[in-house]
Amino acid sequence: MIYTEHGMAFMSFSVEGWGDFKIAKILPRNGTAWGIFSELPEDHPWRSLIPEVKEELIDLAISGHPKPFLDQGIRDANACLILAGLEDECPDRDYCPAYKKSKCSIRSRETPECFNYEGLDEHESYLVKAWLEGYSVVLCSN
Repeated sequence: MIYTEHGMAFMSFSVEGWGDFKIAKILPRNGTAWGIFSELPEDHPWRSLIPEVKEELIDLAISGHPKPFLDQGIRDANACLILAGLEDECPDRDYCPAYKKSKCSIRSRETPECFNYEGLDEHESYLVKAWLEGYSVVLCSN
């Protein structure tokens, strides 16, 4: 499945013997590979969580040969959430009637849609949403 949203192309596919893959590729825009995320400051710590990969490596992975893509240091989405320094539990936990400690955490397998990204700007919230949905965010070079 492939769709675009918030300046990224989201791809999910399976490779026999390798398992399931979820990749969110930042779409270039206005002459920059960072697209809408070029608004993140150059020294933003999350930029280091987004590896730059060649487009053909993504094509190879989709075609059933993921090893060259994985060799580029692709981080798991959950690892990115942890390294981003976000609070584990939803900030709305004290007054949310649907709050469950096992579900309302960035470490949960399925974080609810209502999970709050308090204190993040628009572009940071797009990255967090992708990571929460299990997508590894990458930047493509030619």
